[in-house]
Amino acid sequence: MARRATKTADAVAATPVEVVAVPSSADGFAPPATLGACADELYRLREQRLDAQKVVDALAAREAQLREHVISALERQGATAVSGQTARAGVTFTQLGKVADWDAFYAHVRATGDFSLLQRRLNDGALRERWDAKEAVPGVVPFAVPKISLTKVRG
Repeated sequence: MARRATKTADAVAATPVEVVAVPSSADGFAPPATLGACADELYRLREQRLDAQKVVDALAAREAQLREHVISALERQGATAVSGQTARAGVTFTQLGKVADWDAFYAHVRATGDFSLLQRRLNDGALRERWDAKEAVPGVVPFAVPKISLTKVRG
């Protein structure tokens, strides 16, 4: 992983940055002319998305409340579906598994070698803890994922 150079904000602002013209994409996207303008536009778009997400979250919460109301009302009435003028709502069930005894479950997986019962995903937090403690995890290699740190400039 590369180390980041540390500079003061003034030194960074005074450093000339070469801007390479990037052709616009098929959807008409063309980035702003300077990296500073890119940062400003990125910040503006993130704020706009977060505002829109608040609306989406409120709608999703209301939808969940109404869904729970319909399910409980149908159960109380002994029904499995109801129709309105534009939609039909029916209760369906999907059977999922819930581990009641992890030791027994893991013993079964080890005994049968049936790892298809597990999802193939690493626990990033557990890995970080081990790597912070300088422990190696066999078969796992770290890789760096670039991110943008975006904060508002105080004026």
